[in-house]
Amino acid sequence: MEHSFTFVQGTFNTVQMLKLSGIGPKNELESFKIPVRVDLPGVGTNMQDRYEIGLNVQHEKDFPVLDGCTLDAKSHDKCYTQWKNNPNILAQRGTYATNGLAATMVVHSDYADNSNVDMFVFGSPANFRGYFPHWYDTVVAQHNWYSWYTLKAHTRNTAGTVKLRSADPLDVPQVDFNYFDSGTTANGAADKDLASLVQALKLSRKALSKYNDDLIPGLLPGSKFVEQEPGPGVQSDEDLGQFIKDTAWGHHAACSNPIGADGDEMAVLDSKFRVRGTKGLRVVDASVFPKIPGVFITAPILVMAEKAADTIINSGS
Repeated sequence: MEHSFTFVQGTFNTVQMLKLSGIGPKNELESFKIPVRVDLPGVGTNMQDRYEIGLNVQHEKDFPVLDGCTLDAKSHDKCYTQWKNNPNILAQRGTYATNGLAATMVVHSDYADNSNVDMFVFGSPANFRGYFPHWYDTVVAQHNWYSWYTLKAHTRNTAGTVKLRSADPLDVPQVDFNYFDSGTTANGAADKDLASLVQALKLSRKALSKYNDDLIPGLLPGSKFVEQEPGPGVQSDEDLGQFIKDTAWGHHAACSNPIGADGDEMAVLDSKFRVRGTKGLRVVDASVFPKIPGVFITAPILVMAEKAADTIINSGS
């Protein structure tokens, strides 16, 4: 039986490993003096992600539900103590027994291409502004912040790239998502995605205005808050759109080694996850999708991995 090797490193590093091994766009490989084994122009292209954006407000007083909580699972953490001392009654286990969300809005935006829901808007008693080194420390540092943050599904942008910086395997690859205007703009793609997120920010403001007193247990009726981001001075669609362009993030990067039909020169993999032009080499990770699936990516990855395992077992190589 011929050995089968499978890459599971993910959207960025699988591309890097393939290219360093001589599998990828010929011109890019030759520019780093990497011997070309297979000229596959699609490696490191087609990368896609969700768009995410937040609206953050700060209340006058701390939320009672977070009183005494440091959320670091140490002895001084009252939330942790409550959770640990009430193992049998879920309702008495407090904040640690939740997923941290106070509310969720499932939305079909005015700019969706079909009947599928395309926005999830989450509300949380936290100061959440995306992902960066030590981001979690800022999320829970203060107990009077509330955030609505939106995950925009079914984004239209397919212009992300992963390229080598050098032939050194320890040198991180160059990752460019090419959001909005620098990405896919044909047929108004970028404008529609942006308009959906503008709508999400307006919806978040409306939800705060209407449901503020109901979102946090123990919150005093009429509790006042000040919007910090985007801020009360950011009101027009144009200004909201610029805020989104400046601050949007994502964390579902995928599709940089897409499966495709035999006649598609940009298809890196065939229907059995095999890297075209090679033997016994497959890719099984988030990079294999030709189009970013669904709303959350974990379940599709698990399904894809099960399919790949079944394919490998039944193919014999």
